[in-house]
Amino acid sequence: MRGKLTTVKRKRQRAVLLVPLVVIGLALLGISIYARRRCRVLYCVAAGGVASVECTDATTRQTIRKIRLTDPRELVIQEVVVARDHDKADLRITLQGHFDNEQDQNIYVFIGEENTAGELTSYSLSSDTQYFKDLAYPVRNTIQFSHRNEIRLGVMSPEISNYSPQVYIHDPVYADLVGKVTNVRLVSSGNEVSLEIPLADYYQRLGKPVPAAVSFTVASARDYVGFIDQITVTNVAGQETKRETKKAKPPSLYPPLNYDSHVFKRVTIDRSTAGATRIRFTTNAEIQDWAQTDLHFFFVPYPLPPSVRGLSDPSHSLNLPVAWSYYCGVYSPNRIFCKSSNGSDFTYDSGYAKRTELALPAGVTFHTLGNAEYSLELEPQIVSLFKGQDGQFALLMTAGRDGFAPTSAWGWDCSRLCSALNGLLPF
Repeated sequence: MRGKLTTVKRKRQRAVLLVPLVVIGLALLGISIYARRRCRVLYCVAAGGVASVECTDATTRQTIRKIRLTDPRELVIQEVVVARDHDKADLRITLQGHFDNEQDQNIYVFIGEENTAGELTSYSLSSDTQYFKDLAYPVRNTIQFSHRNEIRLGVMSPEISNYSPQVYIHDPVYADLVGKVTNVRLVSSGNEVSLEIPLADYYQRLGKPVPAAVSFTVASARDYVGFIDQITVTNVAGQETKRETKKAKPPSLYPPLNYDSHVFKRVTIDRSTAGATRIRFTTNAEIQDWAQTDLHFFFVPYPLPPSVRGLSDPSHSLNLPVAWSYYCGVYSPNRIFCKSSNGSDFTYDSGYAKRTELALPAGVTFHTLGNAEYSLELEPQIVSLFKGQDGQFALLMTAGRDGFAPTSAWGWDCSRLCSALNGLLPF
């Protein structure tokens, strides 16, 4: 009798355990069906044999996100005070405004001994001269100072984070130290930024003792655009405090980004009988600020191939619904990066920090047509890399600032919910 009761009890326990598992399974099934019906649907498909396709409802098929941007006047430097002992330096930077926005504000500190015979050291944010030719306004890309650039500190956020500060000692492109391990103390309050920099640690890594006198150049910058202002404090000895307000040149100020230039208004796919394809699109305003504009085009064979789980856009902040076969990033009309995934390589451009130029890819051109209309033109050999059954393919597009989540994404349901589901579901 006791054995029968035990068996019944076990069966009941199993039944109790099965109920939540069934509920979870049904929930996952419902989410999967929802994701397939809503999140994986593509709205811009070039059907076979059709010469021109207008992708309608562009204004309702995109998600628009506008990140906070600041006035460059916020980072005009009024004063720099440097207090030193042998092992560290305390910097107090007084700004005209506030350093409180990681989206577009940077502060750099260049550290080193004075040069001999009045020589100047130059530092440039980019060596790609074509980048500046495509801009609609002048940019202060290079700064000069009277001392060596032995140590460079980049502060990309008003708080210590997993990517800021960055310390460059041995290599100008790849940081030696990032985040907490820099041992930098940072406080940004009101219009003052305070930094405690461990000089002895950094010079030890450089393989030399801390010089008796060290110079410091503080420069502010708009992220991914150019320098705004700079002040140099020269020959600060141990146990000495120096203050400086003088500047070699006035601050450089930049126009605000018009977010309407990142919003797609109309998209049309034109195909020639020879197999070439032209993507024509208009935006709500003309793109005049290529320093703060990147366009991304993702081409997918249609009907859809098997997807890749967690495939993201170049900013790694938005999950795409399907895997792309061909991709183009347009940084400016004459700076374009394209590649084929070959079904397995979904990496994006990673050479921007160290290259001096970006040659136009063969078979791809970009044109400004006027009245906020643009075109990306692909020759037949490029189209063959992504067309599917009967020459069909789908198009996804994003527009935004380099390194940040897209301002707008279009061609599928790019809501936060669908982005999360596209990254989580294994199909």
